[in-house]
Amino acid sequence: MADLTETQLSSEQLVDGVLLKAFRDEVRLPNDQTSVREWIDHPGASPEDVARRELEEETGVQAGRFEHAGMAYPCIGYSSERIHVFTAHDLERGSQSLAEGEFVEVVEMGFDEALRRARQGDLKDMKTVTALVYAAAHANETFGPA
Repeated sequence: MADLTETQLSSEQLVDGVLLKAFRDEVRLPNDQTSVREWIDHPGASPEDVARRELEEETGVQAGRFEHAGMAYPCIGYSSERIHVFTAHDLERGSQSLAEGEFVEVVEMGFDEALRRARQGDLKDMKTVTALVYAAAHANETFGPA
């Protein structure tokens, strides 16, 4: 496998905010040329803490425990953003607490139904489809084939 590592030559911080920091780096590419990368850092909570908070805020559901099912890069090539996928267990229903201007419609369906709808192309959001694939693989590893 080819070594596609980029080497940072310099870095300039463009934004130093509370919610995010933005940087512009000059990097040496694997072919020895140079390029510029601009990226955002979102310092803060662990992926599990974020998952717990978002689940409760957006759906009103609290989970007794989480299991990490996988991680994916949604914007490879121009972002180092990572999406962590968790399965939530021991659930208790509460109420949503959405931020002002945030709108989320909670749709309840079984896991098998969600997988079927993803396979049929009814679910178009790539993050949702990817999360379902990771969760299905995690369930298979944990419990064996259905």
